[in-house]
Amino acid sequence: NGHALTYDGKLYAWGSQTGDIAGALGVGDSSNKTIPTLCTGITQGQVEKFLDFDGLQHRSYMTWIKTTDNKIYATGNGVLNQIPGHTSDLNTFTDVTSHFGDQSLSSNNIIQVSAGASACAGLTETGNVWTWGRNSNARGNLGNGGTTSSTQAVPAQITFSSATDNITKLANGHDFTIALDNESNVWLWGTEWIESTWGSVTPIKMGTALDSITITDISASYSSMYAISNTGVLYASGGNSVGQIMDGSQTDVTSSSNPDWKEVTYFSSNLITVNKVYPGTQYGGGGFVDTSDGWYAFGVNGTGNLGLGDTANKLS
Repeated sequence: NGHALTYDGKLYAWGSQTGDIAGALGVGDSSNKTIPTLCTGITQGQVEKFLDFDGLQHRSYMTWIKTTDNKIYATGNGVLNQIPGHTSDLNTFTDVTSHFGDQSLSSNNIIQVSAGASACAGLTETGNVWTWGRNSNARGNLGNGGTTSSTQAVPAQITFSSATDNITKLANGHDFTIALDNESNVWLWGTEWIESTWGSVTPIKMGTALDSITITDISASYSSMYAISNTGVLYASGGNSVGQIMDGSQTDVTSSSNPDWKEVTYFSSNLITVNKVYPGTQYGGGGFVDTSDGWYAFGVNGTGNLGLGDTANKLS
């Protein structure tokens, strides 16, 4: 499905609302839409930005926006408290600002929402991280230290040791979240679903391979993670069953405790700088890379979703 925000602050949506994404369009019902349809529950002309948009697509079962009067609205899958104050799906945009506090205060002002399968994380203007939703079967989704399956209806701050108040960006996989701090460290919490599964119920620094490298951007998909350096070098970690690591193999980059990173050498060896990675959605193991040499595609392609004229997965 898709959303379009016009220059004059109007929001339209179209596409599928089947299954877990019921209500994610926010058009007042849960039926599929074949043409752009005005969203409901908001004042058209006052939509300022998406909070959960990575520049190419939404990547969750919900849609989060902010309006020009600094209010937060959400719609979509809310059965696990992923939308604060709600335990059922919403099909119209609903004001949830009160659950995050006065948005005129920088310490409360939410500038990004990153959503996984059962939990969400919000980043404030001052670099704090708040989580809410479900800690599913002790997988650590919330990053709050909880070791039992539980639901957290109210957003609550989590701590990052020395990096608290210093987080600059979030990215979610299925049951894990990674975060970038202002010293270019990458943190993680949650559980990754590959063979040597790691898990952490609180944020920990990720690996050591990037210790001397300045990281400026991160992204993630179902079980894979990406980091880009200030010189445009791309690093990847996690699942590689369909080519997510882009190294020509199907060997995962992981460990039983704390996964590290692997350089995607195709780009650096060909003097190609990477600008941004757009991974697949929650269950998609492929995506696109924006580079100085144009756009590249990678990963799962069984239905021709990469637009390359075939249906073969791309391992590199």
